[in-house]
This record gives sequence, structure tokens and C-alpha cells, in this order.
Amino acid sequence: MTATARGVVAVVPDELVDGFRLAGAEAVGAETVEEVVETVERLVAEGTVGLIAVHEPLLAGVPDEDRRRWEDLVEPTIVPIPSGEREPATARHARLARRLQAAVGYHVTFEEEP
Repeated sequence: MTATARGVVAVVPDELVDGFRLAGAEAVGAETVEEVVETVERLVAEGTVGLIAVHEPLLAGVPDEDRRRWEDLVEPTIVPIPSGEREPATARHARLARRLQAAVGYHVTFEEEP
């Protein structure tokens, strides 16, 4: 792979792997936080992946130290895959604001929804 054509890998619970693969994505199964950390660390070390998408409920359990280190990486970019469960607008806005601030270095605020 060239530097401009990096791979994308989804790290998801075993039950979702086949669905991601049927959609044409490379997917790796992980059931525990330890498996997520091990898989992400391996993918980072291999250096062939440009984007690692991790199932959000699994990513939420990753120790803060690991998540901060991953957020500081230039490549690969590690992003959450939403679980599909509905979350309150305030939680969604806070999560999005954190991601935007990390990406652009500027704090974004949202107006309250009616």
C-alpha cells in the first residue's frame, strides 16, 4: 500500500464482523476492552492502516491513557462507530464538540434545541 492509499479497519463485536465484511469493509472481532487495545496497538504497529473505526461502546471502556495516546496519533486516525442507540442531544453535542476541537483546534458550541 502507498502512503496515499491506506487501509481502513473496523474493530467491532464478533456478532457485527460479518455485516461489515458483507458491506466490503475489513473487520476484526473484539469482545473485550483488552482485545480492542491489543488489536488497535497491533494495527498501529503494522503501519498499514490509515483509519481504525472502533465500536463506540467498546471504545468507551478503553483506559484514558490509551485513548489520549491514540488521539495524538497523526496516522492512523481512530474514530468511534456509533452503536446505533439513541443518545440525548446534549451528550451527542458534547461528543461532537470534543471531536471537532481535537480536529481543528477550536471549541465549537451548539445552540439548545427547541
